[in-house]
Amino acid sequence: MLTHKCLNKIFSKQKITAYIVIVFLILPLVLKVLITPIPANAAVSFQRAASATGTSVTVDIGEAGNNRLVVAVIGNEATYGDTFQGTFSVDGKNFTQAAVADNPDGVGNHLEVHTIDEAALGSSNGSLSVSYSSSLSPTPAIRVAVYYGIKDDTLIDSEKEDVVIGTPV
Repeated sequence: MLTHKCLNKIFSKQKITAYIVIVFLILPLVLKVLITPIPANAAVSFQRAASATGTSVTVDIGEAGNNRLVVAVIGNEATYGDTFQGTFSVDGKNFTQAAVADNPDGVGNHLEVHTIDEAALGSSNGSLSVSYSSSLSPTPAIRVAVYYGIKDDTLIDSEKEDVVIGTPV
């Protein structure tokens, strides 16, 4: 696990603060939008996660039949209002963009959240590369999390959410 001191060596304080704010504000919103209340006898569980600098990371997405949901988050210090113009994929299957956030203050951070569920994953299983289809500058950071127990009929269909944090300049 990366400590704050270690992260400061990798990223500047301004980057870390912006990413932490964006992730803590966006990820709960995305999960709230995607998941309806689940009966008490259903068990949603976090399985594993992987992070990398760049546009791909290898993660074990588990075995088919576990009602998986894979959430991929990508962000960098892009200019305010930029979009990444790419898609996430795993084993040739595309993720769906769920949310976009911009922080126009300072260097202007950009973050996107993408998801893929059990129905779309099909028989894909095991350790696979989750990759983003476009090269980005500056180099982005990505994080992929795998959850079990997310039934297809509990997901809510909705359009992606665009969020601006701070005051647009």
